[in-house]
Amino acid sequence: MNSKTHLASDPRLNWWILYFGTSIYIAVEFGFNYQLLDLTVDLVSEDVLLGLEFWGRVISGVGLSLLLYRFSTGFKIINGLRYFLCLVIGIALMWNVQKMLTDYLVDQASLEDKKISLLLSFLSSKAADGSLATLTGNLIVSEPLSEKDRKITASLFPAIALYAPNRNEQIAAWTGQTPQQIQSLLEMNYTEAQLSNAYRNLFIPPLTLGISIFFCITQFGAVGRNDS
Repeated sequence: MNSKTHLASDPRLNWWILYFGTSIYIAVEFGFNYQLLDLTVDLVSEDVLLGLEFWGRVISGVGLSLLLYRFSTGFKIINGLRYFLCLVIGIALMWNVQKMLTDYLVDQASLEDKKISLLLSFLSSKAADGSLATLTGNLIVSEPLSEKDRKITASLFPAIALYAPNRNEQIAAWTGQTPQQIQSLLEMNYTEAQLSNAYRNLFIPPLTLGISIFFCITQFGAVGRNDS
């Protein structure tokens, strides 16, 4: 009887601990998202990207651990030990999954895509300010945006524009150059560090932001189910 009492503590106490832990996690996640958008409006250094990757993996790992903790209620393990195990598994999984995904995206990218990403990195702010239009005349942003929405647009624009139809002609129009001049820029030699940094700048912010928003939504949903 005593062993069962030790293994299963007061359910109400567990609920409050989980509730406050989830609330703190969501607050940290939103704060991280704000910093992410603030930093990635323009091209950032490799050190900044590595920092974003590190904290993005750790924070999303904590989010996964909270979900694992909820789904492991049937295990007869002391709650403190159960959450520690969920934390270790959550961070390890998110760290390795995101690393494998990042490495795969960089490795499979063509040399031209990496060079294009370098050119697109200088157009993010213009896209968010409504200064760019498609070849058909449609504005990328048709009305003034709030500061938050402007940062989101600037962060996501390069990844979307990478797959624009008639890409070279489109970039030429955005930069006020001819397609021949853009082709000349693409034929230039760039260091691998420049190209890798530009391509990582292109997909790491949207990837990190997407995973972050996913775990925020799942935590909100879990808290809502617990309240009902």
